Amino acid sequence: MFWILIVALAGLCSGIFGLPMKFTKRWKWEHVWSMYAFWVLLVAPWVIAFVTVPNLIQIYHDTSWQTLGLVAMFGTLWGIASLTFGLGLAYMGLAIGYSLMIGLIIVSGSLLPLVTNPSSSGLTKQVMVLITGVIVMVISLVINTIAAKLKENGLAEKTQAVSRPVNSFGIGLLLCVITGIVGCCLNYSYIYGDSIRVHAVELGASNAFAANSILPIALFGAALLNMGYCFWMVNKGRTWHLYFAQGNKRYFIYTLGMVVWAVGIAVFGIAAANMGKLGNSVGWAVLNASAIIWANVIGVVCGEWKGVKSKTISILVTALFIMILGIAIVGFANSFAN
Repeated sequence: MFWILIVALAGLCSGIFGLPMKFTKRWKWEHVWSMYAFWVLLVAPWVIAFVTVPNLIQIYHDTSWQTLGLVAMFGTLWGIASLTFGLGLAYMGLAIGYSLMIGLIIVSGSLLPLVTNPSSSGLTKQVMVLITGVIVMVISLVINTIAAKLKENGLAEKTQAVSRPVNSFGIGLLLCVITGIVGCCLNYSYIYGDSIRVHAVELGASNAFAANSILPIALFGAALLNMGYCFWMVNKGRTWHLYFAQGNKRYFIYTLGMVVWAVGIAVFGIAAANMGKLGNSVGWAVLNASAIIWANVIGVVCGEWKGVKSKTISILVTALFIMILGIAIVGFANSFAN
């Protein structure tokens, strides 16, 4: 259970990484997201890997191009999901979009590796328990969606309703499905890059940190993709000046705080490598479920649920308790597997 708790704490990093966006009001989304791509997807992975893994360049030199290519490919596919995630929220709204996409990401990232991973052991008792835990998490997400929708509707009565793009549901649903499918691909980078981790140990890396050698390769393509799209948007809108407008330069420092996400993913990779055969599936489910819990808790602390009816809060609390139950069941599956 030690590594389950570690991944649950890592979920905090995913749950709070967007907080700096609350303090960058004079930047547009593409300005903030370009800095997220630069700090979090490009700079942080290399810094983490170089600090924790000795002989890093030698490890990559000894690794086959096929393995490096697979890791980079899955990471780039995940990079597409990071873009469609934001667009999906714009079309579907936070209440439905966030829960739908995270739910699909949990299901695909936890269950698909059981089918596609060459080392999968089939439909064992451990796998059945894992599937049960994931189902409980999805039930929690449905209840969480109800609470979020009630909150959104309640606040809309007090303020001007948020506008949605025309014909948004069909496009939004498609974006959510795309995000849910390719959003699990970062997990596959760790699955198919495990030989990199093993070789890192052979060249002197600690078992605890060897998985960090996968991170820079996995996120490099995603970084270029996200930065490219954001800079294209900035150029299209002719808003380059907003980066350095008076009072905006400090935003570069604020967005540096989003690096906590990369720390959380690094911790996930370390934990998954130490959790046995079901490590990637179990870790992925716990990481994302925990992120939802932390995101909701932070939202309450920051006053996002202020003025919401007590009935809605009760539904939210129920959803969070069910999510914790799902995490416990998934953790139980992992204890069976080892």
